[in-house]
This record gives sequence, structure tokens and C-alpha cells, in this order.
Amino acid sequence: MNLTKQFFKYVSQNIFGLLGTSCYILADTYFISQAAGTDGVTLLNLCLPIYNFIFAIGSMIGLGAATRYAILRAQGEERAAQRYFSNAVFCACLLAVPFVLVGIFCPGTLLRLMGGDAGIVALGIPYARIFLLFTPFFMCNYIVSAFVRNDGAPSLAMVATLSGSLFNVVFDYIFMFPMGLGLAGAALATAVSPMLSIAICSRHFFQKDNTVQFVRQLPSAKLLGQSCQLGISGFVGEMSSGVTTTVFNFLLLGLAGNVAVAAYGVVANFALVATAIFNGVAQGAQPLVSRCYGHSDRAGARKLLILGSCTALALAAVCGFGWYGYTACDRVSFFDARLQAYYQQAENGANGWVLETRAEDVYLKPTHADWHYEAIRYRIPWVHDTLDKLLKKDTDLLRSTGWMRTDHSAVVDAADMTAAFNGQDGTWYAVGSEPAAWDEVEWPE
Repeated sequence: MNLTKQFFKYVSQNIFGLLGTSCYILADTYFISQAAGTDGVTLLNLCLPIYNFIFAIGSMIGLGAATRYAILRAQGEERAAQRYFSNAVFCACLLAVPFVLVGIFCPGTLLRLMGGDAGIVALGIPYARIFLLFTPFFMCNYIVSAFVRNDGAPSLAMVATLSGSLFNVVFDYIFMFPMGLGLAGAALATAVSPMLSIAICSRHFFQKDNTVQFVRQLPSAKLLGQSCQLGISGFVGEMSSGVTTTVFNFLLLGLAGNVAVAAYGVVANFALVATAIFNGVAQGAQPLVSRCYGHSDRAGARKLLILGSCTALALAAVCGFGWYGYTACDRVSFFDARLQAYYQQAENGANGWVLETRAEDVYLKPTHADWHYEAIRYRIPWVHDTLDKLLKKDTDLLRSTGWMRTDHSAVVDAADMTAAFNGQDGTWYAVGSEPAAWDEVEWPE
């Protein structure tokens, strides 16, 4: 099989696998919203950064160790390569111990640190305790699937991931409703799914073409460091999502309480689908890139870079056009109608919150009860002047123009826009989706 066919085989199968993972998070959100309403979705969104941290560690160790393994095997250093798998599993289990101890002794304290109030903490202790106790399996699932994929079995890795996701969706419903376990059932289904994925991936280790071996050895900090050196990009990718979610959780808790976090959580969870697609491209190409690097095949590595970049751009275009026109209010009401109703309760002239999306922009904005989008009339002079010249007052092109304070690049600064304009509260600010011509908008001085 030539390199291009291998690329699309690995990438497509990895995308499908990761899409399954993101979809079970959406299923979790849906079932939890039906079982526990707004507070349940709030709890899930407060827990998502913890999941991100666990996944980040697993991704860093698993992808890094598997990359080292693939490179060393391509270079003919079989004995050195075999040390990375067992070391990755040992180190992941050791790093999971603090999470397990927190799950046993103080899950409530962790939820309070994440911003949960007394009601959320009481509701979430069983949920947090269960998924924290299964941290070793979450981390090892990343490791096993990465090594199976790098050992030439991407199809099995995809089947394992999809099977675990399907199990989670089905048993979310069974545990939560027929068996009446509530949020504890949701946590149990989520916790068992990586165990199933590991079991399916483990079939590869009994095949004749398997080259991965478990070596009896003490954990090595040196091997762990070498693995993390190559896997740090996976860690940053997972943690960036966790940091962003945490920042907005605290901002929205201060602005409008639990219901704002719940609504934001629904929208943020949909973003996981797009993230999974692009992670699938990167992780799918990784075994082939590692092999080319090990063989000193610069032309092959360059070809994979071009294929990966073009594929990502094409998928970005498809996602962008496919996402156009859907409103976040529609998605919020799908999960819990009470969330949508909350954002439409503001009295005339009072600040309310409406969750909107137009094109690729998702934003929160203060508005009035008459739902008049032109209620937002804040001006950032240099942005306004530039757009005014470029768009030449074309109201069709001005639709869904977003306004953000851009004086800092850090996510915390970009998010912290409360009371930034005329003393009003908000997290994102935007001109309405149906604006008048610029001359008709009354910009304040």
C-alpha cells in the first residue's frame, strides 16, 4: 500500500474513533440533562476540566511513548523500543494514584475548587468519586490504543474506541433510567467504557503480527521524560480545552450562576466534535510520520505534512459550512428547555442573557426582552473603522460580526471582559445578526 492510501486509511479510522469518543460525551450531556436538569449539566461541565487533565496525561505518555517505539523500530533498535510500552503503563498507573486518592477521600473538595456550590457538590460526589477511581483505565486506554495503532492495527484501535463509546451511550441509559442509578450510573458507564476498549485492543497482543511486548522492569524516569518530550503536544491540546472551560466556568458562575455554566457546557461539548476531527488527522498521521522519520525518509515525511495540512483545511471548510445557520439556543433547548427559557426572561430594558451562534461565532450577549439584536452597540474604534472601510457598509457581509477586546492574547485576558463596555456584564460581545447600516447604528462616544 502506497503512502497516500496508508495516510487516508489511518486518518479516516482514527477520526471515526475519536468522533465516537466525542459523541459519547454529548450522549452523557443529554442523559444527564434529562435525569438531573440544569444542575446535572453544570456538574458535568465543572468536571470536564478534570477529565481533560486525566486525558492530557494519558495522551502525553501514550502518544509520546508510542512515537518513540515506532521510531526505534524503524531504526532497527527493537530491544530499546520494547521498553517504552511497559514503562508507559507503569508510569500512568503511578500518576493515576493521586486522582484515585482524591476520589476516595475528598471528591467534594475537588468539586468546590472547580466552582461548585453546596447543591452541586452534594449532587456530584458520587459521580466524581466513581470516575476518579477509574483514572488508571482512562490513562492506559490512551497508551494501549496508541501502541496498537503504531503496530499496524489502526482498524482494531478504531473498533475498540467505537465499541467503548457505544457501550457508554447504551449503558448510560440503562444505568441511569431502568436501573435508577442516576448520575452514579452515568459515571459508571463512562468509567467502564475504557476497560472495554482496552480489552478489545488487547486482542492485538495475541496476534502473530504483534510486535509489542510487555517487559518486566522498574519504572524509568528517563524513559518517561523521553516519552513526554514527544507527547507534550497532546498534553497541551487537551489542557487548552480544560483551561478554557475552567476560565469560562468561573466567569459565568459569577455572572449568572449554575444555569449559565450549563448552557455554556452544552455549546462547549459540541466543539468537541470538531476538535475530534482535527485530532484524528494528527494522531492518524503520527505512526506514518514516525516510521518515515525512523527510516530517514524526508520526502515521505514532507508528503505526509502536505497531506495532513490539506486534509485539515478541507475538513475545516466542511465543518464551517456545515455549522453555518444553527443557533445555540436550538442546541440548548434540545438538552433542557429550562435553559432556553432562562435566557428569555429579561424584562424590557434589563440585562438578560441570550446564547446565540451565527456562522462560526458563538457568543453570549446582553439583550432586551424584545429580542432586538441591535441592542448591542459597543464600539471598539480601530476595529470598527477597519471593518467599515473593508466591508463598505455592506450589511450582508456585516452579519454576525463579532467584537472582542484584543489588547491581550492570553485566554484569561480574552475571556475576562466583564464590565468592559459601559459597565455592562458579558463574556463575549457582538453586533447583532441583523444590523442596520453603520450610519443608522447609534454608537456611544
